Order: sequence, then C-alpha cells, then structure tokens
Amino acid sequence: MLKSLIALSVAALLAAAPASAQLRDFDKYCDLDGYEPAQRETLIVIDSQLITLGENTLEENRPWRERLIQLLNTENSGALNRWAPRERLTVSIAEGDGSGLRSVFSGCMPLYSGPEERDLRENEGSLNAFLTGGWQKQLENDRRDFQRSLTFSLVEGIKDLSAPVPGQRFVESGLGQSLVRGYRPTFQYGVPRLIILTKLEAYDLPAGDTETVRYTGRADASEWKADLGRSEVHILGADGATEAAGKEYLRSIFLASKGNVVTMAGLTGAVLTDDPPASIRVFDGRISYPDGTYPMKLRLALDGNNRAVNSWIEVQSDQIRFVPLAGAVSCTSETQCAFIDAGEFAQVWTDSPGGEPEFENWMPFVGFRDIAFDIDGTSVAGLISDSSGYVPEMEDGLEFSLNLSANSSF
Repeated sequence: MLKSLIALSVAALLAAAPASAQLRDFDKYCDLDGYEPAQRETLIVIDSQLITLGENTLEENRPWRERLIQLLNTENSGALNRWAPRERLTVSIAEGDGSGLRSVFSGCMPLYSGPEERDLRENEGSLNAFLTGGWQKQLENDRRDFQRSLTFSLVEGIKDLSAPVPGQRFVESGLGQSLVRGYRPTFQYGVPRLIILTKLEAYDLPAGDTETVRYTGRADASEWKADLGRSEVHILGADGATEAAGKEYLRSIFLASKGNVVTMAGLTGAVLTDDPPASIRVFDGRISYPDGTYPMKLRLALDGNNRAVNSWIEVQSDQIRFVPLAGAVSCTSETQCAFIDAGEFAQVWTDSPGGEPEFENWMPFVGFRDIAFDIDGTSVAGLISDSSGYVPEMEDGLEFSLNLSANSSF
C-alpha cells in the first residue's frame, strides 16, 4: 500500500506541476546581484543500468528517482551540508549505447547561506513582507518549482533512451563511454564535482588482490581515455554485491583519469563531501629534478576554514602526472601563509595502500608522501620529500616555485 501511495504521489506531482514550473529556468540563482556565486559545479550522472524502460514504469524507477530527489531537496535542514548556496547543477542520463550524456535538468540551487538569510530578514521592510510574502515566499515558491521541474524532467528524460548492455567491462559500457564523450568540466562555475548514480553489479569488474586490480585500473585508463578534469567523484551504487576488488579497480581507473573518488557507497549511502570552496587560486611554475626543471601547476581551493578541498597539483615531464592535495593553510597575515600536508600525498597512487611506501619513477613525484609550501602574496615556494626515500643529487627533496596564474581553468 505504501509503495502505491508513493507512485501515486509522483504522478500527482507531475499532474499538479504547471508548464511554467516544468520548464522553469533556475539560472537566475547562478548570478544574483549582491551575492557571491558558488565556486563549485556539480554534475549528477544517472546510469541507464538503473532505469527500467517502457510504459508504466513509475514503480520500477522509484528507487533512483527518490534518491535523486532526496539529494536535491533544498527544503530540509541538511541541504547546505550537500550544496553551496546557488551551486550550479546539471542532471544527465548516460545513454545505454555510450553515445553521450543526455542533459535533462540544469540550474543553480535556490539556496542562501545562514548569514545571507539573516541579512535578508533584517533588511526587508515589514510592509513588503506583508503585501508580497517577501523573499521567503519567493524562495519557497522557487524551491517548490525546483522539485516539480526536476521530477517532470526525470520522467521526460528517459523517453527514447538507448538500452544498456549488462555484463560489460566498465571502459566499454554505456556509462563509461558516455563519460568519455559527454563529461566536459568548463570551470565556468567553479571546481567540478561528479556524482554517479549507478548499479555496479551490472558490470564485469576485475577480481583479484588489491595490487593486481589497481594496476589493471591504471592500465585500463589508457584504453578508456576519459578526462575527468580533476573532479571530486562520488559513486553511489556499490552495494553488498560489489566486491572490494571492484571498488579498488574503480578508484584506480578514476584517479588515472583525473578523478578523485571520495565516496563509494550504496545507492542510498551518504555523499562524503567536503565543504564547498570559498576561494580558488591557480599557480604555475617549475619543479627541479636532477635532469632539469619541469612545468608544474597547483590548484589551491580552500573552504571557509582554509582547508584544501578538491585541490590538485600536476607536473609535466615525460608525461603529465597529477595528485589530489589534502591539507590546510595557516596564515600569519593576509599575504603570508603556509600549507600543512594532511595525507599520504603521492602514495595515493600506490598499488599496495596501507603497506610500506613505494617509490617508483612512474608515480607522480616518485611517490613522496610529504609536501610543504609557503605562500607569499602571489608566489609559492615549496618542497616535496619523504623521510624514507630521496632522489639522488637532491637528498633534501624536490624544490618548486610557482606564481599566481590568470588562468583558472585547471
């Protein structure tokens, strides 16, 4: 009976949604006068393996639709834990034949921060609030229309969708190939976050020990040829049937494709997201190796507490190598700051996580675990090192110096 009521409520919501709500443009929240735009953009991709095609499939498609609507609920108290105020969002469906991503909904989240709502309340005239309901009424209407438009878009979006093939290798699958052809972070709305709703049990993921499957993931990334644009990645759909080896494989192939997997959980699992960035700076310069210096780039995205979120560092030697950055910045003045590392740095690439550190030439920065740098205004000077290893002729570590770049598309 409860399932029937849920299905009826979705149908009723569709019937009640006026055409203006179904086609509503929510871009107005992307660039509101007097408010800072969000500095993160999220793309949610729905794997066609989750979708039942055909007529009268509301009930079969209820689980993934409900999960998506829950994620995008702007009215509950946890919304600001998942979304930045006015964060840019695109919802797409991966075509089953791998031809690309079908965008079905986009806009910016109708959300204000707590301090912003407080200012709105204090600055609004009582007469305007009485006559029109004021900003709160407008926000309430926009949030309701947001949910209705999303629900309508999801129903319309699966029409004529190409059917997926079960049991494929991930790199050959509809989801895998659609990401290659359709995922293009632009950085126009900030650093990219990718949330994938999927059904991993539908794929032929490698089995074996951790070292073997992580190596396979790196090797398959060369075949896959995806460029995830240094994205923060959350995969929802790894249920009890997904073996640990399959999860390690996906972490490896995504990392080798410039995606840092932060969440690997079931469809209804929590998204383990960091706070959104409050500032983003890109630096470029060079790093020294025994045979010369090489180009290096740093994306330093900091949250409101100066913690690094979705930050990356990259060096271009014989090929481009990259590492997600974890840590925080401590400042003694507005221009004098120091970065404090809080992770294993380049050991994120190891095939044997949790064991003894590995130092290999193929690894970024030969696998060193420590990075430290000082920020002096628009310049950065730092050192990458490890207490358990060194590079001949550079026993203290690899020195680098960078300068602030005008190019934020990194």
